[in-house]
Amino acid sequence: MMTVRFLGCLLIGVCFWPQLVHAQALPRLDFSKIAEFHEWGFVHEIGNRNRESDGMHVTLRGLDPYLIRKPLNFPPNVPLLVRMRVKSESGGMAQIFFGVGGVIREELSARIPLAAGNTWQNVHAIVPPLGPNTLLRIDPPGNAGEFAIASMEFEPRLEVTMPEFPRPGSPTIDGNIRELTAGNLTLRHRTDAFNSFDLRWKGSPLATGLDRPLIGYRAGLNARWVDLAASGRVAVDPIANGLQITVIAADVDGATWTLQQKWIAHPDDRISVDSSLTVNQRRDLIFAPMVMLLPGNGSFGAKKSQALFAGLEYLDDEPSSSEADLVGPAAIRRVPSPEKITFPLMTIAIENRWLAMTWDISPETAAYFDSPDRIFGSGSHAMGLLAPGAHPERRADGEIFPYLPLAMQPNQPHKVNAIVFAGDGATIVPSVQRYLQLKGVPPFPPLPSREDYVERTIEGWLDTSLREGNQFRHATGVPGFAAQPAADASWMLDWLSVQAKSKRDSERAARFARDSLLGIPPQNWPYAKIGHLNYPLTGFLNGQALESTQSANGRANGLINRFDPQGTVLYSPPGDGKLDLSRTNPDRQASGFAGEIVANALEAAILSGQPETIQRAVVALSNLERFQNGVPRGAQTWEVPLHTPDILGSAHLVTAYVRGYELTGEARFLERAKYWAWTGVPFVYLRQPTPGQVGAYATIAVLGATQWQAPIWLGLPVQWCGLAYADSLWKLAAHDPNPIWKTLAEGITRSGIQQNYPEKHPSRGLLPDSFNLITQSRNVADINPGTLQPLAIRLYDQAAPGVMQRLPQAKLWVIAPAAVAVTADTADRVDLLLHGWSKRPYQTVIHGLRRPPTVKINDQAVGLNDAVVFVPGSGSLILTVSGTAKVQIIP
Repeated sequence: MMTVRFLGCLLIGVCFWPQLVHAQALPRLDFSKIAEFHEWGFVHEIGNRNRESDGMHVTLRGLDPYLIRKPLNFPPNVPLLVRMRVKSESGGMAQIFFGVGGVIREELSARIPLAAGNTWQNVHAIVPPLGPNTLLRIDPPGNAGEFAIASMEFEPRLEVTMPEFPRPGSPTIDGNIRELTAGNLTLRHRTDAFNSFDLRWKGSPLATGLDRPLIGYRAGLNARWVDLAASGRVAVDPIANGLQITVIAADVDGATWTLQQKWIAHPDDRISVDSSLTVNQRRDLIFAPMVMLLPGNGSFGAKKSQALFAGLEYLDDEPSSSEADLVGPAAIRRVPSPEKITFPLMTIAIENRWLAMTWDISPETAAYFDSPDRIFGSGSHAMGLLAPGAHPERRADGEIFPYLPLAMQPNQPHKVNAIVFAGDGATIVPSVQRYLQLKGVPPFPPLPSREDYVERTIEGWLDTSLREGNQFRHATGVPGFAAQPAADASWMLDWLSVQAKSKRDSERAARFARDSLLGIPPQNWPYAKIGHLNYPLTGFLNGQALESTQSANGRANGLINRFDPQGTVLYSPPGDGKLDLSRTNPDRQASGFAGEIVANALEAAILSGQPETIQRAVVALSNLERFQNGVPRGAQTWEVPLHTPDILGSAHLVTAYVRGYELTGEARFLERAKYWAWTGVPFVYLRQPTPGQVGAYATIAVLGATQWQAPIWLGLPVQWCGLAYADSLWKLAAHDPNPIWKTLAEGITRSGIQQNYPEKHPSRGLLPDSFNLITQSRNVADINPGTLQPLAIRLYDQAAPGVMQRLPQAKLWVIAPAAVAVTADTADRVDLLLHGWSKRPYQTVIHGLRRPPTVKINDQAVGLNDAVVFVPGSGSLILTVSGTAKVQIIP
């Protein structure tokens, strides 16, 4: 075998490969051979291991199965490609470790997505240079079923060295120019140079084009570069509502390249661009900037107020592809694998304006985002579209150059389409709003029947390893989750008992609804929970509403007391040598970290009904103003860095500000809630990213990694975090008529149901911790139904399972395990229609009364008794009713 690698480049001509040298043969492993079979003697959590005529077959038995081979020798300094023939019954992400010098390390590994099934798959992955005495370790996906491997072959991989890109100019737009006006957005292009244009918003500069572009192709063992600006012929011609810019250049091997862009103005502040690249001889393309903008070039430079690359970057004035949230090669997000992009949007915001680009995602189009620009040398930012594409089968994630070139056939154009648009504002939020106006949202995932959902969910609660006696684990499938008392399981099983078609299922659910409360003091019921959402309904369904409200008071004050006199709450490093997750966020503050405390304090204060506690919670809400117009960060500091952008942060902040608005009626709090709701949208897949059912409305939890290393959560949906966000959107939708909130909440919930483990799976009815989009497979831990079920009830019942609702005119709160229709809300009278779902009597609490009121239930006047209780200290009325009940209150 021979090894080759780029060493250096000359701009006008060739990147030369080194002289070909003979090297030692690279390994080619045939697992059907007995000698190779015996080399894999060390196994972990592997059951049967058999050699068959088509390869090695193993049975997985355990949480971390893997096989290790005796060391192999590889030539040093040779980039490699490994090709494998495998099949996997469970499917998922396989990982191959390369233990150079006998040491296994995460950074020397390759991840390979495998589809589930009994069909052989030919897959490949890039491998870094290895060396002598290298162990191989295969970690098959899943923890059960069969995995088989037929062969593993290594070959040299061509690796392009970065050329010295010509530094872009800052074009002087005067003399012979052509101008394109799209509302408030203007493009002015010189007639004598390709891509020599600027973009302006209301006269203020936004960006220029990349006016010194290179096209790269492979010729034999050389990479050659065509400098379009230096050697091309340029034409800038007017067309209907736009401009056509064409450059034609010859390469040193005699082919003619044509890059043509058509920019079309639209009156609503947007310009569409269609870019086409052709060559008249066959060429192996390695680099072509099909559309490239340099925001800030010649104006605001590398500064910004915010930036967004949806699904990958959510930035303040800080670098993209940094190691603030994850370290190692995965931090480089300039040219990501396309399934990581939640929707096609890149934005740079500066001061009072922003510039954005959206595009049609296609297999051979790669999105490029670098803020600031560290490749072209512009001193600004760079965002645009490249060819070839960025699919893992062609390009290593994040890399500018592919490891497999695109074979361009003579005179067959390669095309990309994009829209450039702009607007007012110093954050990325208006660009997200505009994107939705332009592109809309995807169709909803299908929703199973109520009967199917109820049956699977009962099985999830009662028939999986989640349950142990009358107690439940938060999750199963991994160590560390012990069974515990779970009062929230009680009310959810109660709801399921009402819905179940099967008498057996109904009776089982009802029994465990009762028995799950054994040993839990009633004052602990609101917070003895294993779900992620806050629905403290159990006390209201079991005659203990007063105890629930009283315990909430202590919880609220305890949370508020976490703020110091300056109104800050700081992340405290764990000590004892454990990892300090504030290392990249040295002020130890974050919006999501503080937002969770305030949101929980406000909801507990409302549940308590205590005016002093409510006032303290509203004061705590004002502490969040320091994060105004910021990035949602730091809501998962049990494992994720405090700095990391986080959809759970958006959820907490929306809830906090909605509750603040309900308590005070201050419009600014509602505006804050809407802002933070928009910050969560970039974490939601508003497209179908891969073939398969699951994709649209799946949610990315954080734009980073656990403890900066692994798992890396980019492109790996964690739906429970999205469900918390959806829950906050339902709260917001009660006050803001924008239909997007209900649409997102329903789509996220449907995707959560879709991601649940299916019938006959050992974890049926449970929600996987994360979901592999490429392989359409699930990852443990398997989470209890309690985070999804309250939102599923909203879909199936068209109402929440319980309410915590403000009556603004009467200045009262109603809290009930029922749907509540308010038919009168005045200072003198309140009329409510309660629709309870439980078959048993339930309690409803009215907070905020100054004296015992006059009460009618179902048009009958009732005095104070066991079913109508007034609590003077909190001004609370506790009613016990059944089913559907009309309630009238005269304060």
